[in-house]
Amino acid sequence: MTDILNGLLGNLTGGDTPEKIGSALNIDPNIIKQAIPVLAPMILGGLKRQSETMGGQERVDHILNKYGDPGVLDNVDSFVEEKSKQESF
Repeated sequence: MTDILNGLLGNLTGGDTPEKIGSALNIDPNIIKQAIPVLAPMILGGLKRQSETMGGQERVDHILNKYGDPGVLDNVDSFVEEKSKQESF
């Protein structure tokens, strides 16, 4: 899982992703850079727990198909902005 986590963190913290997320949520990009390494393991841990207790790989596939979009990193600012308008925090 370390390789997956390192790849995910590299994709999320590299380039201008933190700036795009920060801009969409009106949050300092430095805070986003600090939050991503904390949140990513939690998300992967949650997927692992779902796999172990709620139906194996089929459950993980269901979650990723319902909530995941492989192209989200290509247009993260629009995705975050759209989701932030739909969700109330």
